[in-house]
Amino acid sequence: MATVEEIIGRAKADLLLAAKMKMLAAAEEMVLLTPTRTGRTRSSFVASIGQPATGTDPKLSGGPIDHDGAGALAAIAEVIDTIKPGDVLYVTSDYGNATRMDEGDRHIAPHQMAERAAADWARQ
Repeated sequence: MATVEEIIGRAKADLLLAAKMKMLAAAEEMVLLTPTRTGRTRSSFVASIGQPATGTDPKLSGGPIDHDGAGALAAIAEVIDTIKPGDVLYVTSDYGNATRMDEGDRHIAPHQMAERAAADWARQ
């Protein structure tokens, strides 16, 4: 028979796994909601823990343009896999067009990728 401590430990591990799955689903939705013509914006999303990333992800920089966002999502999944309870995950884009796509400007209609993904995440 399992002790109370073992049961609590398993419950914490299960909750952390569920949280990681939700984080990955939200990041995936944000990347996939990003409109693409060249794939540059989808490939520019990076994840970090504790504070927003600055600069580019060396794994993605200079690499092939990622039309479907698979490379960016794989890199994001690696970061999410290292999350511990209490950590804060940031998913940002190091490409200038991402903000304009999200908020819109006179040439690009607003798509609100970040807001829509966060709202969907909150509803789950």
